[in-house]
Amino acid sequence: GLGNNGALGLGHFETVLSPRRVCSLNESVAEVAAGAYHTVLRLRSGRVVVFGEGRKGQLGRGDLSKSCEPRQVLDKGEELRRLRDERDALLAKIARLKHTTASTHYEALHGFL
Repeated sequence: GLGNNGALGLGHFETVLSPRRVCSLNESVAEVAAGAYHTVLRLRSGRVVVFGEGRKGQLGRGDLSKSCEPRQVLDKGEELRRLRDERDALLAKIARLKHTTASTHYEALHGFL
């Protein structure tokens, strides 16, 4: 896929023509969602990580930079609280091309422009 925005999470901004493992992830992925130029993962541990284009704040990290490696989503400068358990899955993830929305069974809606 097109990697110039980092949306592949492979640690570089190059295009890749065949599937590759995201080696920097040391845990299992529970859910994946992709926008036009960014990706959101919910890991089995409950952590939410993002990578790709961030110039509109869609990575939810408190800045406008892009990332070619998975980075933990931040909530007001702190790590987004881990989701409670497997049942607290992200119900809605990527809503549009340039923003991300995540909601859970137990908690309020989390949105990043």
